[in-house]
Amino acid sequence: MIIQGTFEQLTEKAAAILAQAIRQCIAVKNEAILAVPGGRSVAAIFAKLRQQELPWEQLHIFLLDERLVPTDHEDSNYRLVKEQLGMVAPPGMLHPFPHYPEEPQRGVAEYNKKLKGLGGRFDIVLASSGEDGHIASLFPRHPSIGNPASSFIIVHDAPKPPAERMSASRKLIMQADTGVVLFLGSAKARALRNALDTHLSIVDCPAKIIMELQGYSLLTDQEVPNP
Repeated sequence: MIIQGTFEQLTEKAAAILAQAIRQCIAVKNEAILAVPGGRSVAAIFAKLRQQELPWEQLHIFLLDERLVPTDHEDSNYRLVKEQLGMVAPPGMLHPFPHYPEEPQRGVAEYNKKLKGLGGRFDIVLASSGEDGHIASLFPRHPSIGNPASSFIIVHDAPKPPAERMSASRKLIMQADTGVVLFLGSAKARALRNALDTHLSIVDCPAKIIMELQGYSLLTDQEVPNP
């Protein structure tokens, strides 16, 4: 499903879509696993989401990707999530990526173990496309998008600073039932065209991963090109 609108309309719509998916998931299995990125657009969605009446005590929130920095660092995605949702999510429901500066693989192992203890996959994914069509820390025509793991991974030599990151892998994201992907701002127009170009693959435009999910919504404030 492709939805066009203004930034304000789309952040409201994204929050509504996520809230509905969360409620439906919890109704079926008594909990939901939501994966989220960072960024300005996402912060606006979080502000709308926390206004929803949700069973927050049954919603686990993981990071879709993270910079390898302490959780209180200004560049930390977890810091943004905590600032926006920490007042509604009970303790233990926001899951930070464990930060071990000299042992990033230890952090990945612990994060994978935590997710595995909750079923090993996401139910719902929120993603925001970069100008190049990347989502999470999976970049076009880069080893990160080709990593065969079905787990969290460490990404080396990312083309966008910082070079070292943690990310959910392509296969892990594709196990989700519901996905929302954002293309907000004129800088994302080319990425949107690539996402809708049937001649391009996920390797060329990782944002297409979300469009492979059973229930996906693509939200944009840009003109949608004709097929």
